[in-house]
Amino acid sequence: MILYLNAQSVVRKVDELSGVASINKPDKILVTESWCHDEISDAYLGILGYELQPDLRTDREDTNQGRGGGLLVYTKSGVKVLKIDKNNDIQQYCSFIVNDVTVFLVYRSPNAPPTALEHLSELMRQAPKNSVFIGDFNLPDIDWGNGTCSARTRGFLETVEDMMMEQMVDFATQTKGNCLDLLITNIPERVSSIEEAGRLGKSDHEMLLVKLEVDGRRESVKKSVPNWRLADWQGIKQKISDVNWRTTFSNKTTCQMWDTFSSTVNDAVKCCVPMKRGEGGGRPYWMTREILAEIGKKKRLWKKAKEGGDREPYKQAEKKVKNMIRNAKRNFEKKLARENGGNSKPFYAYVKNKTKSRPAIGPLKNEKKETVADDQGMAELLNSFFSSVFTKENTTNIPAAEEMDTALLQDVKITERTVREKIRQLKTASAAGPDGLGPRRLQELEGEMAPALTLIFQRSIQEARYQMTGSQLM
Repeated sequence: MILYLNAQSVVRKVDELSGVASINKPDKILVTESWCHDEISDAYLGILGYELQPDLRTDREDTNQGRGGGLLVYTKSGVKVLKIDKNNDIQQYCSFIVNDVTVFLVYRSPNAPPTALEHLSELMRQAPKNSVFIGDFNLPDIDWGNGTCSARTRGFLETVEDMMMEQMVDFATQTKGNCLDLLITNIPERVSSIEEAGRLGKSDHEMLLVKLEVDGRRESVKKSVPNWRLADWQGIKQKISDVNWRTTFSNKTTCQMWDTFSSTVNDAVKCCVPMKRGEGGGRPYWMTREILAEIGKKKRLWKKAKEGGDREPYKQAEKKVKNMIRNAKRNFEKKLARENGGNSKPFYAYVKNKTKSRPAIGPLKNEKKETVADDQGMAELLNSFFSSVFTKENTTNIPAAEEMDTALLQDVKITERTVREKIRQLKTASAAGPDGLGPRRLQELEGEMAPALTLIFQRSIQEARYQMTGSQLM
């Protein structure tokens, strides 16, 4: 799913855009007229659960402070896109590939010279199969339903027809009644629907919500995650405590013991914790349900206003959304500034999120020019590259290191009481590791997990002693 919008300055509307993304959960957010410039960082434009693609960001450089143009592309975390290098003189466009579809995001200024339409027509002639052009084309004189236009735009309309493309937006996208924001494609059968999604802030353009099938299937598949709010904790505790860990761990190595333990815990979780569909993009911590409800109400009021209803309720809703967002964000930041009971970690995490951006890695291309998008494939590709350029040292004349007098681990004792104390001291705000056992889960299951963890730690120490001294394992 694609959320497209002409923002007319996204800088002060990022928070409302976060709310719109939380409601609609698109896979990609495409923005024209961002009005951004090099003093506005990618981090400031960040949306929780989405990655701003820095290679696809295009700021307009021929106007004051970028006003009147600019493109942004957000992708839901985990959605991979491959940038296509520009080969056209059009300044305000970017293109990328997602699965088997090539997407072109376009902004054409209403004051653009006639050559801009010629360049755009040439770009369409060069477009590969399975292409989608979306953006603000500023061509109000074309009647797409009847196929009529002025002499100025006849060449462009003929290009669309010659290339067997179809313009699929059939409603006005601007408050003045013009259809300026278009979706032109040579795969119309894979565009399931195009819906009006309301206005962002005071932009006079309608947002578009596009359902697009990619590679013959729906673009995103929501994953199921455990719903810990409905967890049967008593059932989990019973299943873990029923295991005789000393017998189960008999004659096993530390790694084998850990695999057995984690498998038992995971089986208990699967049995006693119901699953729910993932939330997708997520939402900022200050974004309340009341704000999301008001954003939805604003959208409904705008639809009524467009159909000839009173516009005053919409204007009031627009103002209310703006004030609710500002107040909620301000109160949240004040709470963080008070260190939340002495825990300053959330404060610094919030500041870091607003000042630094971590773009995603990939997709990459291998030596055969094939696209590699999966994590393991990209890791192997990077590993091969760095291995190929790594300096190979001459190891024939390495001096012998002096023996070091180090103390052996002879007196380390781990008891169940110690393990319980350490579990209680864990910071509940800390994130879980790769095993998924976060501090809160450990503390909730302290009594059931401590005996097994104690045995695992004790065996780990025994194996370390055996490796250093060669003594018999107990």
